[in-house]
Amino acid sequence: MADRRVACVGATAAGREQPRVIVILLEPVPTMTRAAVRAALAVALVGASGCGPSYKVAEVKGKVTLDGTPLEMVRVEFLSANGPRSTGQTDESGQFTLTLDVPKAPKGAIVGAHKVVLLDLWPTKDDKLSESGAWIDNSNGKLPRIDSKYYDVSTSPLTADIKAGEVNQIEFKVDPRKKKR
Repeated sequence: MADRRVACVGATAAGREQPRVIVILLEPVPTMTRAAVRAALAVALVGASGCGPSYKVAEVKGKVTLDGTPLEMVRVEFLSANGPRSTGQTDESGQFTLTLDVPKAPKGAIVGAHKVVLLDLWPTKDDKLSESGAWIDNSNGKLPRIDSKYYDVSTSPLTADIKAGEVNQIEFKVDPRKKKR
């Protein structure tokens, strides 16, 4: 089989930590340059494997409260214009820790400005799937505890600025659900 010239292209796919390396066989190469082609391919593969996301991540912990009371089961989402979102869920003491929403995710959020969205999961706390796969609503009329303005990025007033090199501690004091008139 004739030797072929090789072109290596590194490209990072959106949402992936590791780049893909594409090897294209172009045209026959004289035998005396085979070692040079192999060396170039090795350098390209090693260089590409070290590539990763081009954003910085910092640790983020926080708390969600309503009238001074910690809220359990609130989903917290930080949305950045510079990369993937970060998510977390409050525990019984209202505390949350964010994790970047990517495979093999590091703890934290992308450094910089974020819009913040909250979703109260409390009403669905006791819901489950039946053996047949049907959703069983055990909410017994439970309603969300927080105002619906926090559910959508276009209406949520919450923002956060994440700083590099530190554990960012953030507390969100939220408004209660509005009563229907």
